[in-house]
Amino acid sequence: MDDKKEDIINTKVLGKKGNLVMKFNILYLHETSILGGAENSLLNLVSKLDKNKFQPFFICPQDGPFVDELKKLNIEVFFVRFPRLKRLNPFRICSAINKIRQVIRKKEIALVHSSGTGTNLLAAVSAKLSHVLITWHARNLLGKGMWDIDRFFSFLPDKIICNSEAIRERFYKRGKIQDKIITIINGVNVSKFDPGISGRQIRKEFDINDEEIIVGMVGRLDPSKGHEYFLHAAAGVVKSYPRVRFLIVGDTFSPEHFWLREHLRNLVQKLHLEKRVIFAGFRRDMPQVLAGMDIFVLASDAEPCGRVLFEAMAMAKPIVATNTGGTPEIVIDRETGLLVPPRNSEALAKNIIILLNNRELAKEMGQRGRERVEKYFTIQEHVEKTEAVYEELLIKKVNQ
Repeated sequence: MDDKKEDIINTKVLGKKGNLVMKFNILYLHETSILGGAENSLLNLVSKLDKNKFQPFFICPQDGPFVDELKKLNIEVFFVRFPRLKRLNPFRICSAINKIRQVIRKKEIALVHSSGTGTNLLAAVSAKLSHVLITWHARNLLGKGMWDIDRFFSFLPDKIICNSEAIRERFYKRGKIQDKIITIINGVNVSKFDPGISGRQIRKEFDINDEEIIVGMVGRLDPSKGHEYFLHAAAGVVKSYPRVRFLIVGDTFSPEHFWLREHLRNLVQKLHLEKRVIFAGFRRDMPQVLAGMDIFVLASDAEPCGRVLFEAMAMAKPIVATNTGGTPEIVIDRETGLLVPPRNSEALAKNIIILLNNRELAKEMGQRGRERVEKYFTIQEHVEKTEAVYEELLIKKVNQ
């Protein structure tokens, strides 16, 4: 190809200033169809993408609440069962790769964005065989004894987006790939999560009077989320503050954790907290739920990048959270909240009481939390940084 023709092609794609002027199709792979923190982050991202430049498509394993939300955004969804790599089945793996490649060809995909460990390797192989770009989104911390398959195959993707520096540490030992790793922390829609929203409806729904203080936590029912420690902390708090109510928001979607529902309710009875604890279940009205809380608690063993922290801070709520994972990157200890060791009910109770004893301090922490979100963690910031990754890769490929 002569230089003149190449300049014409580049101008059609990049424009005279080197910016993208064509629309590129992006294929997102996500391993679940439930609606949790990661799914809400993806919904925020694709709903705010510059549609003049990027058209999103999705592959999910099946229908579900997450897919319903994607369809509301008029995003086309394809279905592929992602086989577990731990149970090596060459036929299922090849079948999944073949189906992914069919979507890539059918929709003329320019870049594949894989959203987690369950799809990363399949996405990378499919993209490489199809000669399109591949980005991984690393969202998870590793538990003890887990094999880091993403780090082992980290030479495959063109870019790895990490939700926090805590996640990025997984890849530090692979020094040769550091140039392809970038940290983009989650963002929140500060218009949707507005401190001006009233929490009165939540109080009315659960028959909580104005004199009672609500301490709440939000998250799926999972042993790693620390509900037991929260309840033991609640038992300690009510000894000094009998007028506090404890709101637990969330449910489990995993059959292996269904037992936890009954276990936690039994623990409430054992701790004599029946009149103090409310199980609100899964909710879609999170701004209103958080508006009803006075103090927000995150008791997880370790959150890679707890999306609910951004939401609570955006609602100007003071926070008591565990000082592990990516949480210290989000919540500044003694400024926007109080950080405590994980699995420590006494520390949780002590720091909740500190905020109950000093309502002015709690209010100031909530206000500073809102300011921090507005400065560093807006969804606009998150989307712009992610789009910049796409543009960098696409422009580089065009110029090759």
